[in-house]
Amino acid sequence: MDTGLTLLGVTIVLSYCLLILGVIVAPGWLERRRREAAELQAALTDAIDGEVGPIVAPVVKRSIWGPWRIEIAAPLGRRDTVGRILARAHKMLSAVDGMRPGAYRLVLAHKSDAIRFPRNPRPRRASAPPLAGGHVRAA
Repeated sequence: MDTGLTLLGVTIVLSYCLLILGVIVAPGWLERRRREAAELQAALTDAIDGEVGPIVAPVVKRSIWGPWRIEIAAPLGRRDTVGRILARAHKMLSAVDGMRPGAYRLVLAHKSDAIRFPRNPRPRRASAPPLAGGHVRAA
């Protein structure tokens, strides 16, 4: 019985120590991951911008245990441009220290070339019509 209580006490003390250590270490670890993602995103944006111009803006995310995820909204109808974007992204990511080929995923999303505007925009009323009795509705 005495050994069981001692083991329980040691387990509780170790749990608190690990919790305190986690609270101290986690913010620095998370900040380092965010900084790495921002640096990689900036470098990738500059590399693609130098190749095809400022037509795409990649978004870099990193999961806790999985690979980097690079989302690129590209004009998928322009295959030559998409090919140049992917080739430049792969070349740049392969040059990063410690980045192995399976350490990232490139995800393409469709980006239209044209800006779309509503066809017949409705004019907005200045104010609502008055209610019975002469009171005005709040907008």
